[in-house]
Amino acid sequence: KYDFEWEQGEDDAYKMSLLTDLLQHIFYISGEDLRFYKFLIKLFAHRLLFPAELPKVSLVLISKEGAGKNMLFDWFGKMILGSKYYISTARHESFFGRFNNQIKGKLMIVCNEMTQDCGYRNDNRMKEFITDEWIDNEIKFGGTERIRNCGWFNFFSNQPNPVRIDANGSRRYAVQICSDKVFINKSEYFSNLRK
Repeated sequence: KYDFEWEQGEDDAYKMSLLTDLLQHIFYISGEDLRFYKFLIKLFAHRLLFPAELPKVSLVLISKEGAGKNMLFDWFGKMILGSKYYISTARHESFFGRFNNQIKGKLMIVCNEMTQDCGYRNDNRMKEFITDEWIDNEIKFGGTERIRNCGWFNFFSNQPNPVRIDANGSRRYAVQICSDKVFINKSEYFSNLRK
């Protein structure tokens, strides 16, 4: 039997307030939907516990501009996973174009500013990236190789329909409209969150 005693230190209350702010932001990104919030927390945990295993579902987060979707994922990608394993860009050809070497070795991939045109045009390629364990990686002037796909793809947009979802839904996408509560006292909210 282990007997652990925890004594509160001077900065513990401050650390708890930072954690509370982070969890509140995740709740807002989850559209204040408790079920989606728990799902998102589990997806983050899955990335840490099973980095080589695809979750086989992508988040499609839709919000007004400036809701902080990128802030959360940039923090998790760069600070928790490590910059080497994360990429976030609005240059969709980096992923869906002929030469897609940027996704090699990535554990989390964010497609920013996703548009309906790009999402519908690249529908089959996106499905491949979300669910296929092995994908083709083409390097300019270097040929094509088969690589293990460990990248958790996510799509962020300010537009209402950035990905194609048929009438029966889609098992590959978890779509959520983010809360706009962050827009109340926006500068104060984000300065507290950045601490």
